[in-house]
Amino acid sequence: MLLQSQLSDVHLLAALPAAWRTGHVSGLVARGGFVVDMDWRDGKLTKARVLSRTGAPLRLRTNQPVQVKDVAATTTTSQVYDQTQYVTSFPTKAGKTYEIVAQ
Repeated sequence: MLLQSQLSDVHLLAALPAAWRTGHVSGLVARGGFVVDMDWRDGKLTKARVLSRTGAPLRLRTNQPVQVKDVAATTTTSQVYDQTQYVTSFPTKAGKTYEIVAQ
């Protein structure tokens, strides 16, 4: 519900229940060696922090555009049913935490 990691994407707030309109979570572990903390309000991501344990490249899928602070990231869009999703990709370094901010 909160995080889905399969294939090569880490999808934040993949299927947020309507009853959880606002909240935060920390310590979710995604495939590829990533640890995710995130906050959301009114059903939308506000910010996230991603710790890279292995230094693998990250493909972050979100339901809204995001910015990765202090990193050159590329973003593409895809249409899933009737919803636009954003895929933000960037290289990571092992042991570094990346701050993601919703736009």
